[in-house]
Amino acid sequence: MMKMKKLRVGQIGTLHDHSQGKLACAAKFPDIFEIVGIVPDSDETIAEARARGYENFTYLTREQLQKTKPFCDYPLLTEEQLYNAGCDLILVEGFEYDLVPTALRCIENRIPVHMDKPAGCDLSEFERLIEAARRKSLSLQLAYMYRYNPAVIDCVERISRGELGDIINVTAVMNIEYDITKRRWLNQFDAGMMFFLGCHMVDLVHLVRGVPDSITPYLTVCPDGGNRAVDGSSAVFTYPNGIAFVQSNGNEVSGFQRRQLVVSGTCGTYEIRPLEWQPRALISTAGNHTEPLEFPSIGSSRYDAMLLDFAAMVRGETENRFDYDYELDTQKMVLAACGLL
Repeated sequence: MMKMKKLRVGQIGTLHDHSQGKLACAAKFPDIFEIVGIVPDSDETIAEARARGYENFTYLTREQLQKTKPFCDYPLLTEEQLYNAGCDLILVEGFEYDLVPTALRCIENRIPVHMDKPAGCDLSEFERLIEAARRKSLSLQLAYMYRYNPAVIDCVERISRGELGDIINVTAVMNIEYDITKRRWLNQFDAGMMFFLGCHMVDLVHLVRGVPDSITPYLTVCPDGGNRAVDGSSAVFTYPNGIAFVQSNGNEVSGFQRRQLVVSGTCGTYEIRPLEWQPRALISTAGNHTEPLEFPSIGSSRYDAMLLDFAAMVRGETENRFDYDYELDTQKMVLAACGLL
């Protein structure tokens, strides 16, 4: 069998919380990915992040990148050098509000893009990206990793087979216990936690429930320690036969353990808790019958299935299950849950 050509991959940006993990994930598969280099965040991007309200903004300088794993294993390039390096795909992992314009530049250079989330706060800007990718028939993957969570996949498959009946209620929670410094850091985002992490749960609501009739956001601030950021956020999604509820709170004791998805239907309920690192589920059906379900540990492999799927897309081996219109609908739901649409 002929050995498959490696995909040449570059990364733009290191400011996103997932930037180190994403690059390390690609490096785990040297038979699939050949990492050609990294483009550090520009001075303009760093200045923008600082200007948005986080006074103690910190980042890795070029010198620090050259001493920090996994960045130090690869050359630091300019964007132009990266575009001219024969990349088959680019990982966009910079400042959240700079993700979309960066991805658009990649698409304009005819390079498929894996872009971290959420897709900024300017819907028209994201629409331009979607249309450019559609026009050039280029793969665009948003980094909503829970789409690839084995328990979520099992839940969606059961829904599609009708095992849960008509879905009438969804509860999706992504909480965490941040210290005051991280909660102040959230102030750079207009909708704080809903924008930063709640978007993951909005995506899951879209996945299991579709586009709602309306979305009502509830955004709150816990001012202890001088915090001004929206560190408590919820949203209600209204459907013809029920609702979905999303919560993302950055100030909950042991909040990470409360990351969960509960899908209730007329024939049964599927509850996933925890979502990671070791996802577990409980399915309840008529007659008070419950069945516990266990899935392989995710651990450090939380991005693996997602990036491998993207590699298959770029090679033309599979279609993107989350097409351009799906991503556009997801982003509209995220912005509405953030009170920005």
